[in-house]
Amino acid sequence: MAIDQTGDHFMNTFHQGRSLKSAIRLALAFCALIMLSSVPTFAQATKGNIRGTVADPNGQVIAGATVTAKNQNTGVESSTVTTGDGLFVIPELIPGQYTVTVESTAGFSKKAVTDVSVGIGAATNLPIVLAVGSPTEVVTVTSSGEELTIQRDESQIAATFDTRKIQDLPSNAAAGGLDTIALMAPGVIANNSGGVNTNGSGLSVNGNRARSNNFQIDGSDNNDLSVAGPANFIDNQDAVQEYQVITNNFSAQYGRNQGAVINIVTKSGTNDFHGSLFWFHRDRKNFDSLDNIEKASGQTDPNPSLFNVFGGTVGGPVYLPHFGEGGPTYISGKDRMFFFFSYQGVRNPSSSTFRSTSLGILNSEFPRLTSTFPGNAVISDIANFSTFAIPGASVNSTILGTPIPTAFNLAP
Repeated sequence: MAIDQTGDHFMNTFHQGRSLKSAIRLALAFCALIMLSSVPTFAQATKGNIRGTVADPNGQVIAGATVTAKNQNTGVESSTVTTGDGLFVIPELIPGQYTVTVESTAGFSKKAVTDVSVGIGAATNLPIVLAVGSPTEVVTVTSSGEELTIQRDESQIAATFDTRKIQDLPSNAAAGGLDTIALMAPGVIANNSGGVNTNGSGLSVNGNRARSNNFQIDGSDNNDLSVAGPANFIDNQDAVQEYQVITNNFSAQYGRNQGAVINIVTKSGTNDFHGSLFWFHRDRKNFDSLDNIEKASGQTDPNPSLFNVFGGTVGGPVYLPHFGEGGPTYISGKDRMFFFFSYQGVRNPSSSTFRSTSLGILNSEFPRLTSTFPGNAVISDIANFSTFAIPGASVNSTILGTPIPTAFNLAP
């Protein structure tokens, strides 16, 4: 009996130990998930806010009024109440168009302002005047967008480009990288010799080096820690919601570099299904003309180069199946859950002609060249890694050039 009791006690202790270890592992995994999910929010700015005052027709402030901002694409709402001074702030709003509704129980009619724009890291100033009337009456006005013309609450200098500008402006070619659009901001010039990664163009801002810029995507760091510049390249125009270049007087949440801050916010799904398809085609041989060097060399047509960029996007609400008895057969994600998918492919079959004023070496002469100068590192590089060593490459013998002096001719 003692042996059985001891065995039962051992088994109970063993199972309790396993349960405790499983609980500890689950708690650690949950803490790690929370930490990882909150990392991108530190010291980043991918959202904006709406602030302002609520007053009556005589200019007297109205306290206790309910102010609600509703995203016109997703239906997500954020609300607040005006202070004793009639002030309100609705923070953490994703960039887009909003409808701002103000309600008061003090004998004023309800007012709704549509098409209020919110940008990246921007504070939209929206003063609202309520009309005297019944709370059941609704006065609807459309915002003119002038509230974004002057930023009274920020000293930073920035240029923001919305979806339409990104897609329509001719500054960024298909699959050519989005950073070329930053060249439209004051104080930004191209710098492609800075020895850094470039997403279309290197950027020198206010005289700083190309290494001095800070790149972010959706609030996450996008800096290449080895050679500087962006780590991930974004050139799909249809996938970007807003592009912002901050050139001076950064807000407190930014740091790291003294050049520019490049913010890219990607699109998200909405309450409606939307999508796009695109295909950009370029045919250099049939649609381009010869340049001066090609004309001088005797070419009759440009080198063949077919450049095709194709892809699409799709986004909308998420619908999930509903399990169990009763209720709807599916769960609608409208106003709650959304998805967005984008794809872009690039195909560029082409042929190139390399020209040089140096001597041309036939592939058949490589063995004799290496045997004549054994162990010579320069000769070895020429025979293995030069342009003439490319498989399939051949010296153009149809165009007369400068005769090779006898001193450099390897022929006996």
